[in-house]
Amino acid sequence: MLRHILFAINLLRAMPAYCAVMCSYLIRLLYPPKKDMEVLGEIGEGLVIYHGHGTVIAPYSIGKNFSVYQGVTIGRNAKPGREINNPIIGDNVTVFTNAVVAGGITIGDNVTIGAGAVVMKDVPANSIVMGNPCVIREKQPSGV
Repeated sequence: MLRHILFAINLLRAMPAYCAVMCSYLIRLLYPPKKDMEVLGEIGEGLVIYHGHGTVIAPYSIGKNFSVYQGVTIGRNAKPGREINNPIIGDNVTVFTNAVVAGGITIGDNVTIGAGAVVMKDVPANSIVMGNPCVIREKQPSGV
């Protein structure tokens, strides 16, 4: 009789941990983790992704020190007769929130792409890109 009482007490002590584990499995079953971010292609050193939710990075290649924020899409825009359909991105490029960079285009070095910009054409080095359709401006030298 005492053995049964001790078993019941030990079972009740273990029940909160057991319930927590079972609840965790149930939540994972009902709400599976999302695949919020895809990163493909050839990417140089220094990649930084800030809040990568909803971000797709599928370039042909990216240079060094690339920074990207949430909701960005970088990928292909297939056109007949074009060999490379994904962007080629240079060094020291930053792409801000919800921007789209698509197609077989080239983004030069030291470029900043503003939030919400839609970039479907080549961007020269040392530029700032903003808007939809994109407007390209030359960066002003520091101290001006």
